[in-house]
Amino acid sequence: MSRKISEKTILKEVNSNSLVVFLTFIGISFFLYGNTLFNSYCLDDAIVITENSFTKLGLSGIGEIFANESFTGFFGKDKQLVSGGRYRPLSIASFAMEYQFFGANPSISHFVNILLYGLTGFLVFLVLSMLFKAGNEEKWYLQFPFIIAALYMLHPVHTEVVANIKGRDEIFALLFGLLAFWQVLKYANNANFKHLIYSAVFLFLALLSKEHALVFFILIPFALLLFKNKSMRQTLKITGILLIPSILFLVIRQEVLGKVVLTNVTELMNNSFLNADSEQRFATISYTLGKYLQLLVFPHPLTYDYYPYHIQLTNWSNIFSVLSVIAYSFLVILGLVTLKKYPIYFFAIAVFLLPLIPVTNILFPIGTFMSERFIYIPSLGFCIIAGYFIYNGIHSKIKYYRILTISLITTLILGFGVKTISRNVVWKNDFTLFTTDVKTSVNSAKGNCAAGGILLDTFKDNPDQQVKDLNLKLAIGYLNKAVAIHPTYIDAWLLLGNAYLIFPDSTDLSVSCYEEILEFSPQNEKAIHNLEFIAYKEKVPAKKVKLLENVLKYEPKSYAILYQLGNIWGKELSNLPLATQYLEKALEINPTGKEALKDLGVAFAMQQNFRKSADIMEQVVKIDSTDANVWNNLGLTYTYLKQQGKANYCFEKAKSLQQVEGKKN
Repeated sequence: MSRKISEKTILKEVNSNSLVVFLTFIGISFFLYGNTLFNSYCLDDAIVITENSFTKLGLSGIGEIFANESFTGFFGKDKQLVSGGRYRPLSIASFAMEYQFFGANPSISHFVNILLYGLTGFLVFLVLSMLFKAGNEEKWYLQFPFIIAALYMLHPVHTEVVANIKGRDEIFALLFGLLAFWQVLKYANNANFKHLIYSAVFLFLALLSKEHALVFFILIPFALLLFKNKSMRQTLKITGILLIPSILFLVIRQEVLGKVVLTNVTELMNNSFLNADSEQRFATISYTLGKYLQLLVFPHPLTYDYYPYHIQLTNWSNIFSVLSVIAYSFLVILGLVTLKKYPIYFFAIAVFLLPLIPVTNILFPIGTFMSERFIYIPSLGFCIIAGYFIYNGIHSKIKYYRILTISLITTLILGFGVKTISRNVVWKNDFTLFTTDVKTSVNSAKGNCAAGGILLDTFKDNPDQQVKDLNLKLAIGYLNKAVAIHPTYIDAWLLLGNAYLIFPDSTDLSVSCYEEILEFSPQNEKAIHNLEFIAYKEKVPAKKVKLLENVLKYEPKSYAILYQLGNIWGKELSNLPLATQYLEKALEINPTGKEALKDLGVAFAMQQNFRKSADIMEQVVKIDSTDANVWNNLGLTYTYLKQQGKANYCFEKAKSLQQVEGKKN
């Protein structure tokens, strides 16, 4: 760069055009994400909005949102599916506010996300303009802070965050973190203590959005030392102020979640490294870190789903894993070597690496191998370096470099812009997302399960029978693949069983799916309930008995099943001893079960055991003295016992009850 312009000159230029600058970034945001306004709720929006009991209370639910783990409003209880739990109430509270005033309106939520993303781009530009000494052009739109911010906004890897409403936790975390950064820089310029107070408030809001915002507690002091020539004493003073909201957040988080316990998560969908040895774990982590670099340079293909085994467990024989270690080692060395002469590289690498560390699975399992939303903040580090190189290329004295850089910019604008806008369409709803991304994440158990499930959900609503048949076959194919990848995947087995219930002549396959679940989860209520449903629906008595007896293995104390078996063995299969056995077992569970007592009384009578039959019938009339049939059967039993007085009394009771019933009719 041929000459430097003072920071004061650049800030004066920015401030004089602040409204224009702000509207420019809002315009970029709406240009890139305006088509999401037509999208519905999608993916995890159900957890935080549409099926969250706290959110749907509107403003009155905000207290519960802040007082509970982030999944509680969805599950109805503190269900820490991932190690350490989640406490991210601020974005969910914002959804509750929207729900209060607009109801379930995804367009409003998408509109807010777009505005917030535009504001984020503006703040990236503003903070970098205050942080770095600018180059040889006075116009704000020719400075590298603008190039960096525009590149950041263009990057397609952000579509998961912006196009998915739930991604607001990521947006808030960076947005409020940047606001905290901005206020510290203002304090560095004028020493007005109020800016430190504002900074502490903004950092606290960032932390309430997502725990990873703690990275700003480290990045801000780094920046002051590197670029603002602050002494260690001054930096420690600012750091001390930022420590207050950090500690306050951690205390509140622990109070809400209780003692943080890194639990041993035993479900593969919540712990991708469940079946991995140490070598596989670290080699695969290295592989995913390499994938992040690849997505930043070449963001294709994109998918919401990096669950097992879209990313395959690997080992150190995988050259990509080794190259990833080399690449990250180079970044660390580059940052250290250039620290004094080019501190921007060190800072950019820190912005990339520090927020990435908590989501690498190195410290604790995060529930998935990787996710595009995890590099929402780290990608800013990449954009700082890329934007800085682009800026220097534009101003290079070598014509070839200038032409090459301009060509690169044109390619990035067109390629990133088209990719972002087209990717937004995929996020239209669950159906488009699941059925599109399963073609990318072909080996993901979760992706195949989700695609199969959504095809089943839309099955009934499709008027075209040919399409319905095709979708059903596709659903079964996806679900079979899901259980092949993850043999103990309960959700997939349940959906597959449901699909076979719809598919012609596949009831036996449906039964086998539910039985498969009960092999490794004997108390699974949904599988047992579904087997009962199939059994009750079955018309052939012998098959019905077989199904019920199978369910009985898992629910040995079910009065309803024992009674049904007794009823079928007696009335339909004429096996009175077996019927008696099941009915007596049913009555051990529920001694006052009227239906079982009635049938048992009849069964004893048919076996010529009239004394027992009479005793049981007497119990029935004590429970319900208004049943004419029971009185009549009791009368017949006493007749066989040659106790005619009692028999006549019973017949009279039956007759009078029948007359009363006749008058009612």
